[in-house]
Amino acid sequence: MDLEAQEPNKTLGPLNAETCPQCSRPAFSSAADCAEPNCAEPNCAEPNCPRVAEPEVDWDDSAPYSQLARANLLRIRGDLGSAKALTQRVIRTFPKSTDAHALMGDLFVDEGRLEEARNWYEIALDLAPGTPAYQRKLEGIRQRIAEHEASETARQLGLPTSRGGAKIFALSMVLFVIMIGLGAYWLGDRGRSTGTAGDEARTLRPITFGGPSAAETRTETVDSPAPEPGSGSVDSSSSAATPPASPPPSPSPEGVSDLRLLEVFRNRCLSGGSILVVIQDPRTRAVTITLGAREGELLRSLAARVGLTALPLEPEAPRITLRVLVAGTLQLVADITPDSSKAALAAASPADPSSMTDAQLELALVEVWTPPG
Repeated sequence: MDLEAQEPNKTLGPLNAETCPQCSRPAFSSAADCAEPNCAEPNCAEPNCPRVAEPEVDWDDSAPYSQLARANLLRIRGDLGSAKALTQRVIRTFPKSTDAHALMGDLFVDEGRLEEARNWYEIALDLAPGTPAYQRKLEGIRQRIAEHEASETARQLGLPTSRGGAKIFALSMVLFVIMIGLGAYWLGDRGRSTGTAGDEARTLRPITFGGPSAAETRTETVDSPAPEPGSGSVDSSSSAATPPASPPPSPSPEGVSDLRLLEVFRNRCLSGGSILVVIQDPRTRAVTITLGAREGELLRSLAARVGLTALPLEPEAPRITLRVLVAGTLQLVADITPDSSKAALAAASPADPSSMTDAQLELALVEVWTPPG
């Protein structure tokens, strides 16, 4: 091709023109030299090749369309390098062509260079603010950049990036949380069961007043084996007199803890959760209930509620003695008898301990004792 014979309007060169490595303008493949007259590219294969200057082009809105159409055709054919070179030439000649800037962004998107594509779309939108097509392209490329950054972060953290892997990972996390919840529930339920068993074990201990009972001081004896006939020696310990066994102790006046009544009273009495120990005297059938109260709680009302609802559950009891402890210290002792219970219920309307006032409840208590001072 004779470069000197080319028309000025054909300075764009053939479609297979390469890009100058320094100024990025199309170079003629026949001369292997840049077509830009001011380019300082020193690697010209032909030092004496003629240089064709770009023509002076007046601004015309319709002038770049045919050239952009050629560039878009090159893009469709997959020749992105030539399409970019041609589009760059159009941008230098027509710097206000928004379509050229947008096409350059499309070319960079095709190459996967999203950051450069975003820059070209922003320039196009700056030249034509509010253009819907450019806004959609810019928003789309920003979303793709954000997704790429999120995918890269997930890859660095070792998290799944595909949708299938993400679903499997999410399902695994849900199952893991469910297993932790079930384990925590099982441990908590086991702890509650252990605590209940410990409470019941503690109720088995009888409350003693004064010194130890005869059962605790009783000495168990073990009969020593008789010496074999003909043995020459006799063990001195076997010849010692064995103390007689103590007679079985008589029932203590305080009685023993009655687990049957404890369970019944806790489940059916008002404020049954405060009941600690239930003791019934096997001689008189009298019942003693020990309660635990909080600081500031009305002790008389608490004792009356428990006593009024416990007495009908054990009709053979001539009285129910209520002992109230606060922080382990005895603060109240009172009795409820069938007569005092009837009097208190008769004075209330309705005759229901759950709806009686504190003053009405206290009418059921007799022989009340509180610590002095």
